[in-house]
Amino acid sequence: MKRLTAWWPSLAARSHGRPDDEVRTALPWILATLLTAFVPALWHLPPWMVPLALLPLGLKAWAWRTGRAVGPWWWGSLLALSILVLALTHRQLGAGNSVLAAFVLVLAIKALETQRRRDALLLVFGACVLAALAMVHYPDAIALLLLLLLAPALLAALAALAGTPRPLRTGSTLLGLALPPALLLFLLVPRIPGPLWDFGLALGLPIGISLDRGTGGRGAEGVFTPGAPRGTGGGDGTALVAEFDGYVPPVSRLYWRGPVLWRFDGRDWHAAEGFERRAQVMATAFRSREQWAAEWRTPGRLLSYRMRLAPHGQKWLYALDLPAEPVAESFLTRDYQLLSMSAIIDETRYQATAYLDGRIGREPDPARLEAALQLPPGRNPRLVELGRRIAAEHPQPRERAVAALEYFGKGGYRYDEKVGAPQTEHPYDAFLFDTREGGSDLLAASFVLLMRAAGVPARLVAGYRGGRLMALTDFVLVKESHAHAWSEVWLADEGWMRLDPTDFVAPQRFADDKPAAARKPAAPAPAAAGAPGTPAIVTAAPVVQAGPASSAADASQRGWLAMLDKWVIRYDARRQSELFGDGESVSGGWAMLSAALAGILLLLAGLYAAFARWTAWRRADPVQRGWERIRRQLARGGLEVASSECPHALSRRLAGHPHGAHAAELAAAYARLRYGHPAGGEAAAFARACYHFRFFPDGER
Repeated sequence: MKRLTAWWPSLAARSHGRPDDEVRTALPWILATLLTAFVPALWHLPPWMVPLALLPLGLKAWAWRTGRAVGPWWWGSLLALSILVLALTHRQLGAGNSVLAAFVLVLAIKALETQRRRDALLLVFGACVLAALAMVHYPDAIALLLLLLLAPALLAALAALAGTPRPLRTGSTLLGLALPPALLLFLLVPRIPGPLWDFGLALGLPIGISLDRGTGGRGAEGVFTPGAPRGTGGGDGTALVAEFDGYVPPVSRLYWRGPVLWRFDGRDWHAAEGFERRAQVMATAFRSREQWAAEWRTPGRLLSYRMRLAPHGQKWLYALDLPAEPVAESFLTRDYQLLSMSAIIDETRYQATAYLDGRIGREPDPARLEAALQLPPGRNPRLVELGRRIAAEHPQPRERAVAALEYFGKGGYRYDEKVGAPQTEHPYDAFLFDTREGGSDLLAASFVLLMRAAGVPARLVAGYRGGRLMALTDFVLVKESHAHAWSEVWLADEGWMRLDPTDFVAPQRFADDKPAAARKPAAPAPAAAGAPGTPAIVTAAPVVQAGPASSAADASQRGWLAMLDKWVIRYDARRQSELFGDGESVSGGWAMLSAALAGILLLLAGLYAAFARWTAWRRADPVQRGWERIRRQLARGGLEVASSECPHALSRRLAGHPHGAHAAELAAAYARLRYGHPAGGEAAAFARACYHFRFFPDGER
């Protein structure tokens, strides 16, 4: 007990000690910083938190105003009250808000007992952390504006703690000087999407790529169950890395073709029989480039790329849809897929070409068309009935495809890759008419079945779609999370057409940096034959529903908040390529941005140096500036004046010079101004005389 009573007075004495001068001067700015950080946090906390958080700040302001100290009884009682309140309400607040509330109260009570500069700095930095925690509750653009409001108070508090006489002006000046280089760095420093590990892959560093066992893409083993859980990779594994030569298409147009699935048994989809048998693949694959060229109706834009493929234990090479020609040690099958001659058990590299757009498909074998119409009897009767109704209402296959896509676009479906297939006897009936949520695999498989029920041959294709464009390079990284499935339908006058219902259900997923609502609904129509950019398998534009959702989307795209969101919050590698690239290749972007960044930073450094020198010159003593001008003029006239020479000695030396009388008078005046008691206005007259002073050597005027 004696030890406790001995400790308590010492604590009280420390608490009642005089605060540091810097802390007392900076306290208003520290409290302003805390208040600016508290407001966004308290907005999302219960109302009773407001007085509990602001009372310590009010007490501290009162103590600063009156010069009194706040004893330990105050902050000790408030600390006990805060702990009690948090213990009673943490269940009501929830885990996240409980942490936020506790942090607010800790900072408020810490402000009440702060006396030393170290504690004041801790408070300021704690306010920064609190602001960052509170911003998770706000939209990105609003959070940015709130942080910009915090910056002046924060800088003023730091300037006051450093002993600056005018902290707000100093902080604002520092902020103004920092903004131009910060803006340039924000615009010009290459945006690196994803971890630096991925960037090392893109730069060609000796980093291997691999997938967890069993995660080699959907349907990699030739059997595909839509809606089944994905592998254990969690979407982080790198499936492939592609480096394009020149033009890099929008990532939404990159389909990496894997298994083509024809047979459906009511639950699973299967690749064509014998796809894994080398002899059968050799017998049915395209035997020559001429055979493959004859399959094309209208080739599109030719792309060249280099591929690094992660080992997945199967034969799929996941070439870009559609291959322009076979690659070494591979087969080009009748399903338009590249198969390796052996299983991919090590990282594989190959050079390949592809036609991004075009039309392909001559009249296939009738047996294959029959397989593309197969439906298991007695399964998914409501889906089959819908397909028959579409066929009755639309006599042409193209019209049936358009009607089915419009059904998906207007059916209120929700895209969610985490939602599995309904566990019922008729899962596609349940998905199409009841749950209405799922990923690309359920959407594509349902669309294929609907087309078959409507009498249109269709098949399911699995692989990957899209990728991550590495900043200002020609590299695209494709992750496990880019696994995708789509459908292909056969139209006699078009060939095989790629139709992806995901674009109709979730157009924002692959929006190509354009607002989804701005895309006009359109049917898949053929382009002019031979025109560049003709779609090989046309992807129809998504049909966007009219209603509250689209109205909210339209409103969010308007105004300055939308511009801020586009060019600041979501300024990524694609936006940077749009801003500084040529729209085709971004391979030269690194050199261009590096040169621009270096040049502009050097220019800014020169401007800052000139500004600092000019400011120093303006702040210098005008009498001293005038004397330095006299010395420079005398040196130009051939009369050197050492910086250590006394003005009186110089005046005597100039008295014997034929043109030194005026200079001698000015030297005497400088000595009088510097060491005597000059009259009012004499300094200004001396500065003017020095400005007009000229000294000429003998014989010159």
